[in-house]
Amino acid sequence: MAERIAQQDDFTKDPGTNKLIPKFPVMDADKNFVGPGDLIYKDLNNDGAITLTDDRQVIGDPFPRYTYAMRGNLGFKGIDFSFFLQGVGKGNGYILGPARHAFINESTNPQKVHLDRWTPDNTNASYPRLTYQRTYNQRLSTFWLENAAYIRLKNIQIGYTIPASITQRARIQRLRIYASADNLFTKTNFFYAYDPETPLSSGGLYPQVKTYVFGLNLTFK
Repeated sequence: MAERIAQQDDFTKDPGTNKLIPKFPVMDADKNFVGPGDLIYKDLNNDGAITLTDDRQVIGDPFPRYTYAMRGNLGFKGIDFSFFLQGVGKGNGYILGPARHAFINESTNPQKVHLDRWTPDNTNASYPRLTYQRTYNQRLSTFWLENAAYIRLKNIQIGYTIPASITQRARIQRLRIYASADNLFTKTNFFYAYDPETPLSSGGLYPQVKTYVFGLNLTFK
């Protein structure tokens, strides 16, 4: 589990070496690398050290705790209207690798969101400090879990059926004109550009697309 991003006052300076010493526990392998702007991991057993044996626990759940949907149909004097809403009330997501982080290897390109990194002048950043080819801040932790709850307007459709008194003159039993749209609206706090319906991803997935259809249903006698 991650507690927060470390600030400058979370360290003391060794007067002999001028090295920063963290006031919080870290793994032995990380002692010479951790600095302000890095994540603080929680010492779960309170023994003053971070180890893989004693300070790991299961976090999150990609499977929705509950889902919901709503479908509606309305009609009035030849006009029909329908909609379908679908969503997840509670769930966790995890976007990893190049989909979430920049500069973890030579081919991982930065995104605009990566500009909001910790610096001494930007201490409330959404990302830890900039590092290159280091995995300390990218480890799976609560800091990187996403809220995968969402509500999506899966489909909306409106149509008009021309009165039979008009269409029968052309030997048409029924003529309906309609317009339909899919995935028109999604409300979520999930990481931008990624789909909460696919809560675990390292990129490479094509997102949900909005589609618009205009057509007619024609039935001859």
